[in-house]
Amino acid sequence: MDIRVLKYFLVVSETLNLTKAAEILLTTQPNLSRQIQNLEEEINQTLFLRDSKKMVLTDAGVFFKKKAEEIVQLFDKNEAEILNFNHSNDVIGEIYLGVAETYTFSIIAKVIKKIQEENKNIKFNIFSSGLTDIEEKLENNLIDFGLVIEPFKIDKYNSIKMPLKDEWGLLMHKDMPLANKKFINIDDLYDLPLLMSRHTFNNAFHPLSNYLDITKLNIVDTYNLINNVRYLALEKVGYVVSIDNLLCLEPHSNLKFIPFNPKIESSNYLIYKKLKALNKSSLMFLDYLRKEIENFK
Repeated sequence: MDIRVLKYFLVVSETLNLTKAAEILLTTQPNLSRQIQNLEEEINQTLFLRDSKKMVLTDAGVFFKKKAEEIVQLFDKNEAEILNFNHSNDVIGEIYLGVAETYTFSIIAKVIKKIQEENKNIKFNIFSSGLTDIEEKLENNLIDFGLVIEPFKIDKYNSIKMPLKDEWGLLMHKDMPLANKKFINIDDLYDLPLLMSRHTFNNAFHPLSNYLDITKLNIVDTYNLINNVRYLALEKVGYVVSIDNLLCLEPHSNLKFIPFNPKIESSNYLIYKKLKALNKSSLMFLDYLRKEIENFK
């Protein structure tokens, strides 16, 4: 399967218009149509439903698009790493990071700044996601490192413990009944409408499970990343189980974070695959990170 054809398919899947896709790809519409038809014949699947006015991805097309994106990303990543070997004296390359939403990323942000101030040829590609997606991308070599929040299977990876911890609590509208409290007692959670991340809800080893039965909580909604969930908090849909410092809550904000009592914290780790040869840019990143952690202490 030609990587060029996969890139053709991805452009068509984004535009859903052969004419527009052909213009972007600097080819002709008949050639592009023929390439897509040949691809469908090769994999024995119909990727698009077509009529005179529009194209729509089939279920097989949606699945194939995800896999094609991963293949193209991996190809481009490996190509960049191979080209880096041609610059023996310079560190040139791209670093792919999968990161959980956590204030600990502020440490990595300092590392990125220092590296790029001294090495103009290093580029970082940052993907914000949850643990499952980060682990999947690591296993498929689509990212070099993951920044994750415990709990996770730490023995599977090389890991560096980060010096900051995340404190758990509730994010809520300031007019909610519990907003005047200094702490939220864990037992109070049973009586509240809660919004909780899917990773927290599905993880029997989450630190919250040491204090209560998560499966018996009133979970009205689940979420993946916090940014859009804050609008549900603003609408007073419920209380968001979250960690602190994910949102910049200005004094005039209508949102408020209140920590749990007893205090519940999670450590953060930078993880990367065992038995994987790291390129020069990745080794540089680890070196800078270790120095930043040492200075932090």
